[in-house]
Amino acid sequence: MADEPFPIVMEHLKAIRSQLDRMENDISDLKLRVSSVERHVASLHVDMAAMNKRMDNFDERLLRIERRFDLVEA
Repeated sequence: MADEPFPIVMEHLKAIRSQLDRMENDISDLKLRVSSVERHVASLHVDMAAMNKRMDNFDERLLRIERRFDLVEA
């Protein structure tokens, strides 16, 4: 009787190990996907900064044009 529980415990441990291996692979895949999302978000931030800079330039140019034609008070 003392020898009977050992194989059952080993089977459970093997099943647990198998599940942990699958979870480890899933987590690894998720890390790659999150890294990809982070790179895309960073790229969007850079693009937004560039667009904001262009809008600032347009604003400065428009203000200069308005001043030249005396459309606004200096």
